[in-house]
Amino acid sequence: MKKDLKTEMEDELRPEYNLQELLKGGVRGKYAEHYRAGTNLVLLAPDVAEAFPTEEAVNEALRLVLQLTKLPRTTRRKVKVQNSYPLRNQPFTYVDPTEPVAEDDWETAK
Repeated sequence: MKKDLKTEMEDELRPEYNLQELLKGGVRGKYAEHYRAGTNLVLLAPDVAEAFPTEEAVNEALRLVLQLTKLPRTTRRKVKVQNSYPLRNQPFTYVDPTEPVAEDDWETAK
């Protein structure tokens, strides 16, 4: 029960298309090498595309980023954070812990 290939093609093709004209000049495997080579396309955001007008500019910037990621961590400058509590973890001693504090101030408040 095999269908005839010629009648199947004639049934699916619109009458305004001529199959002989469509296949004329076709080359088998025209883009096969490009397909085998593969591509790696990336869509850039509009603001990024403005900063990099050519593909070479994008490649150069990405190569620089790669070089920066290979730098050892010790060469990066560390920023010292100022301590908000300078007396924390400092030793503190009481000379006379039983002595009243600010006794004169209490007298003036009365």
